Amino acid sequence: ALQGYGFALQLQGKNYESLQILLQALNVSERLDDSLSLSESYNMIGNNYSGQAKHSEALQYFRNALTYSSSKKFIAQVLGNIGISYEALNKADSALWYIERARSIYQELGEKGSYGVLA
Repeated sequence: ALQGYGFALQLQGKNYESLQILLQALNVSERLDDSLSLSESYNMIGNNYSGQAKHSEALQYFRNALTYSSSKKFIAQVLGNIGISYEALNKADSALWYIERARSIYQELGEKGSYGVLA
């Protein structure tokens, strides 16, 4: 519930409030040792920072999201997010590497529509 609320706040442009709620969600996920919620919380916090053009901070959270995820599709999504953050940091080689990894996973899964934004 906290993740959804944090996401809704982010969509409204209330990044600070959203971040506070998402950090609460992360704390709950850590206490419950819930890998799925941990990976989602880390990714959402990374997206929040990315939306604020704080790409270095976003990368830290995206990397943490990868450590808790077991879903290939979610891993591809996070890899794409990492690539986009590197692109924003003008690190084209790193951006390309992560985006290509994401595309490869999407192709393997037959998710043609999912990687169109990475083309």
